[in-house]
Amino acid sequence: MTANGKRTGGCLVIDGGRPLGGAVTVPGTKHGTVLAFAAAVAAGAKLTLRDAPAIADRFVLADIVRLLGGSVTDADVTDAVTDAVTDAALDAATGAAPDDRAVAGDGPALVVDGAVTGEEVPRELARRVHGSLYLLPAVLANRGRVVFHGAGGDGLGRFERGLARPVQHMLDVMAEFGARGQWRPDGTLLVEASGLNPATLDILRWSTDPALPEGPHVSGASKTALLMAAAAPGTSIILHPHAREAQHELIAVLRALGVHIEQRDACWLVTGGRFRPAAEHRLMPCPVEFATWQAIAAVTGAEFTATCADTSRLVAAVHRELDFLAGLHIRPRITPTGIAFGPAAEPYPGRGLVAESTGISTDITPLLALVLNGATGESTVADRIWGDRFDYAAQLNRLGADMTVHDGLLRIVPAALRPTAHPLTPNDTRSAAVCVAAALAVPGRTVVHGLAHLDRGYGSFAARLRAVGADVAVADSDEPELVAAE
Repeated sequence: MTANGKRTGGCLVIDGGRPLGGAVTVPGTKHGTVLAFAAAVAAGAKLTLRDAPAIADRFVLADIVRLLGGSVTDADVTDAVTDAVTDAALDAATGAAPDDRAVAGDGPALVVDGAVTGEEVPRELARRVHGSLYLLPAVLANRGRVVFHGAGGDGLGRFERGLARPVQHMLDVMAEFGARGQWRPDGTLLVEASGLNPATLDILRWSTDPALPEGPHVSGASKTALLMAAAAPGTSIILHPHAREAQHELIAVLRALGVHIEQRDACWLVTGGRFRPAAEHRLMPCPVEFATWQAIAAVTGAEFTATCADTSRLVAAVHRELDFLAGLHIRPRITPTGIAFGPAAEPYPGRGLVAESTGISTDITPLLALVLNGATGESTVADRIWGDRFDYAAQLNRLGADMTVHDGLLRIVPAALRPTAHPLTPNDTRSAAVCVAAALAVPGRTVVHGLAHLDRGYGSFAARLRAVGADVAVADSDEPELVAAE
């Protein structure tokens, strides 16, 4: 920390190789949280949101909504609080960390009042998290005009105007509903619509596969189409949508807000233009949190138990990943209200792993790749969404792994991990989670930088790890005593 209490870097210092076990939490899904905020803004309605994770996107989006004239409060706090710029918003604009905020964990339900009056999404806040991207169609749907400076979060390439995530496919979708977008000379994006019209559009237009919704654009195109169709009077048809848990979560929220959505084979019919003034939604358990705890159990030999509000939706979301784990003799025990995680029942062979829009999640693939390092034979990993999302391999190699990338294919030769004197420096959220899981399994001290990446995906992660026996400290990167052991 700096003298004024703002986080400028941050790292975890992990003394690994210790026995772990006990109760863990699996909060609501990050992607569902982001889309629930967007739906509330698009509808201009009050949405009571339960089980929202205590992650950076939640705090930053709350601050953005407040600065736009809406409000975000705890469910047990009166609506009178939050019309002005809050201290949390000022902290976020100047770089404060989520764990410096008043909210430190998953607390009461949130009430997101999306009745915004502003049209410009604040640059400093929007550039901190990826979730701000979906305020682009949401504010447009509400106000008929939006000024957007680009989103932040994990950089998975370089796209339009040097942005870390693509946005043109979203502009193309919004244009189908009557919006007009233009880039200003200063690099900001202005989108306007004098009125929204229903549309028929095929998500395969943005797919890398002519027959299936695949690639980096189909997810965002499908989410944008749902938000725009919900606001456009009349019936819109979305063909060949990318139908994963995030989109299903958005559909559930929009239905609660009064939008009629019919899901047919390879087609969604959305009758929009009218919203209820208020609704409530409980988020499904987070699939990536599920995979993270399972990966930690697999590489450390630990056993964890977790309680969840509704595991049926989680199982539907991760059934492909569960099938893959079963091939590794890893079978988490799932009941209607809980999960028991543990290591593999017996040695397991190497396998081929492919992340696809219609298959295993690209967010979960890095965690499964870490588990494959413990196989009895070689494995390969491909990512057909982001192509070269293999930063975690370079980090694991510092711990003694034998992972190489050639022509978009990661080859894993199983190797025992060992301590390193060099810090791990992951450059995205999932790579950071892999580094933490690996460090917990390696005897000795490992320093993992990139705490801001973890803040975007995991709420109060260090505290939750300590609760199950991990020796984890959080500190500024520049403190000289934090040096990895030889």
